[in-house]
Amino acid sequence: MRGALLIGLLVANCGGQVRDEGSASGGSGGGGGHATGSGAAAGSGGTVASGATTGSGATGGTAGAGASGGSTADAGGTPSCSEVAKAIAKKAQIVGSCTIIVRFTQTTLTLLGHQWVCGTYAPPDELAARATAQQDTGFGSGVLLSGPAPADAWVFLVEPLDFGGAAVVSARTGLTVFGGGIVWAGKGDIKWPKTWLHDPLGEDCAPVSLPKVRSFDLGTGGLPLPAGEIDKALKRVRATALPSGLAQIGGYDIVLLRYRPSVGAQDPSSDEYVVLFNSGWME
Repeated sequence: MRGALLIGLLVANCGGQVRDEGSASGGSGGGGGHATGSGAAAGSGGTVASGATTGSGATGGTAGAGASGGSTADAGGTPSCSEVAKAIAKKAQIVGSCTIIVRFTQTTLTLLGHQWVCGTYAPPDELAARATAQQDTGFGSGVLLSGPAPADAWVFLVEPLDFGGAAVVSARTGLTVFGGGIVWAGKGDIKWPKTWLHDPLGEDCAPVSLPKVRSFDLGTGGLPLPAGEIDKALKRVRATALPSGLAQIGGYDIVLLRYRPSVGAQDPSSDEYVVLFNSGWME
C-alpha cells in the first residue's frame, strides 16, 4: 500500500504540464571538466511533453526492485529503498529523457531538495541551448564550459566580476535543468528550477556502481573538482535510491556541479553540490 501511494505521488508530479511542488532557494550551476565514477551507462527511449520546471507525462511500467537498505518501510512509515527505486523507475520510464536535479550542502551533505525536468528528445545545438538558457536564467551568454558537442549537458558560465551566474541545458531534451546567480560581494540565488521537491529519495541504500561523471567547480571558472570532492559527493548520492532506480530502465550519466553563490567573501557553509542525473529509457 505504501509503495503504491509513493508511486502515485511521484507520477502525479510528472504528468502533463503539472507543476512540481516545492519551494525555491539559493544556488546555481556551470563549470567544466571531467571526473570519474564507476560502472557503465547508456539511457533512452520513452515520452513526455517538454516543460521547463514542470515534468511531463511519464508512461511505461516499472522494472525490478533495485538496491535497498531495507526491504520494508521502517516503523515510522519511511518507504524502503526498493520502494523508492521502483517509484523512480516508474516516473523515469518515458519516451524521452528526464534530468533529476539533486542538491546537497557541501559541508554536511544535507539534502536540500530535488526536482525532475522531463521532455521528448529534441537535442539542441549551441545557439538553441544558449537561447533557452538566456530566456530561463539570464546566463546563456556565458563561456561554454561543456565543449561544443556534449552528450550530457550544455554548461554556460558568466564570470561574476560583480554579478554572474551559470546555466545548464539538457543535451537530450533542450530544456534548462539548472541555473543560478553567482555574486562577488553578496549571495546569488538559484533561478532554475523554480520549485523543489522534498519527498524521500532513500537513505543508506545498498551502494551500486555509477557511470562516469563530469564535474565543474563554478567557483573556479568551471575547473574539474578534485578527486576527493567528487568521491565525497558521489558517496552521498550512491546512498540514495536514485542510481538503482534509474538503472532499472536503462542507462544514465551524471554531471556534478559545485555551486558557490558567493565567490568574494566565501562562506563554505553556503556552497552546494548539485548533481544532475540525466536518464533515458533503454538508452
